[in-house]
Amino acid sequence: MLKLFEPNNEIFEKIGVNQDISVETVDLIDLREQNPETLIWVMGSSFAAMYIIRINRGSLDIWRNTGNNGFRGSLESVFSHYSISKEEVEFEEGIIRKDSRFYMPYFKYDLSKLPEMSVLKPDNWWVDEYRDIKIRKT
Repeated sequence: MLKLFEPNNEIFEKIGVNQDISVETVDLIDLREQNPETLIWVMGSSFAAMYIIRINRGSLDIWRNTGNNGFRGSLESVFSHYSISKEEVEFEEGIIRKDSRFYMPYFKYDLSKLPEMSVLKPDNWWVDEYRDIKIRKT
């Protein structure tokens, strides 16, 4: 799944998102059911784990910092898991579920290219727990 992500060529600050937008807090999002241009903010248990996701036609973009480029991947490349029992774990591709563990590509930067087009192809996951999920539908 990790190899499905590539750095995108867009800086979030430059895509023209109105900062005074109305968002809705939700507990579950199926990324495959969202319209293109839908924006999703997810916060993990760590402040380092705040992401902005934009849905595209058949793909998504993920940013960690608004002043940098991010990653582009398939809608199924973001996934969650939660425990059904001590022995059984459910993995959900394309699902963001509050209080479940999530896997996002780990952001690394080429320091010589900071601040804008500095995100490198991911080679590892960041694993955390979804604490807060907000969505702005188009």
